[in-house]
Amino acid sequence: MSLTSFGRTAPKLDLAYSKEDLKLGRYHKNLTTSKNIIKDISASLNWVKEKYPKKKISIVGFCFGGHAAVIASSLKGIDSTFCFYGAGLTAPRKDTNFVPIDLLEKVSGKLIFICGSSDDLIPLQDRLDFKKRFKKLDPLEERFIYVEVKGADHGFMCEERESFHKNASSIGWNLLMKELNY
Repeated sequence: MSLTSFGRTAPKLDLAYSKEDLKLGRYHKNLTTSKNIIKDISASLNWVKEKYPKKKISIVGFCFGGHAAVIASSLKGIDSTFCFYGAGLTAPRKDTNFVPIDLLEKVSGKLIFICGSSDDLIPLQDRLDFKKRFKKLDPLEERFIYVEVKGADHGFMCEERESFHKNASSIGWNLLMKELNY
């Protein structure tokens, strides 16, 4: 199951990676609220649980989807969450003033955070904050797994972007496929 990040403000929005499209995407991103992210993921989660009660539930998010996935990972019943280069997780959200990284204590499943060392949207201090928080919550790195790929930039998984990084993408897909048992 896939959710569009902007289903409430622009349900049929289909963007590429031009400057204009990125600007429009950021506009809609800024209209999202934490409350609606939780509400939408909860509805999806309940639907999946009803239809497939014995199945493992995983959330995968890229970019702002990664940001939303980390927020959603605090919900009960999620076995694993993959956040690919989710930015803005260490700063207060404008709609609630809470900091998404503070939800990590509520995560009951596995959370894998994957980013690149050259990603300006996730500054070094943010990456260090994630590593520190993950280590504090899970010193053995069994549930909270931080992966930083040297030289990879934001969007490294997407072949349509200039920032596509073949090695980083392979690392990300391999981790994801291993977790999903493919």
